[in-house]
Amino acid sequence: MDISWIDAFKALAEPIATISGAVYALYKVSAKLKKDREHESAKIIQEAKEEASRVKSEIDNDLNALKTELATLKTSVEKDFQHAKETHDNEIKNLGEKIEALREELRTQHGQLVGLLSKLIDKT
Repeated sequence: MDISWIDAFKALAEPIATISGAVYALYKVSAKLKKDREHESAKIIQEAKEEASRVKSEIDNDLNALKTELATLKTSVEKDFQHAKETHDNEIKNLGEKIEALREELRTQHGQLVGLLSKLIDKT
């Protein structure tokens, strides 16, 4: 039995074609899965970027509100300190005036007392 080259080629070509078709089909399925994974990854990344942008916006708004509140509180505290300083200065001034008045009164009373003692001594 003599096998011709054509028959031998046909016998080899059929399994090679079948295997090549199967490999090509697996390649296509693999490429499709890879493309789907990349698409899903891109979608997830985009959603994450949008969420991060939203959160950043909220944080920026909260930060700006806190800055405004801090500035208001700072102004209020500065006014309170200024008022306390003015009140303190006025109280110190008033106390100084009272002390000076008491000193003057003490000098006057001392002078009167010395004068009275001098008169008493002179009478004796």
